Amino acid sequence: MKESFKLIGAAIVVLVAVVTIIAYVHSYTEIISDFERLVGSDSESTVYKISAYQLFKEYESNVIAADQKYKGKILEVDGIVREIGKDFQGSLYLVLTGADIQIIGVQCYFSTAHANALALVRKGERITVKGKCSGYFLLGPDLKGCKII
Repeated sequence: MKESFKLIGAAIVVLVAVVTIIAYVHSYTEIISDFERLVGSDSESTVYKISAYQLFKEYESNVIAADQKYKGKILEVDGIVREIGKDFQGSLYLVLTGADIQIIGVQCYFSTAHANALALVRKGERITVKGKCSGYFLLGPDLKGCKII
């Protein structure tokens, strides 16, 4: 009897964890969709046009000042594609850097609706990405809801 209560308790914990993860992924997807609608609007004027190198350097110099200037703003960032891939959640991204060799750069996240456009991009190519700056996370500035322009 005691073993069955433990088994039921463990099943409930696992169920709650799975529901929590599903809710998180769903809300993350909704946030990305909201950003895409905002960024995709042609009537939305771009607040800042900046190079990936300059944006990275400003964040590297002073995260607080850079957040005050860029966080929550729509940016057009041009740079050289250093990396293209999917993160652990399957989100599509690319990393933009400056002309000099940078190990890390601006992380640009895209919805799966942009998979075909990203499939055409090559490392070393210079492109411009439009997205909403969400600040500095782990390796550099992040842009969410991106599209290639």
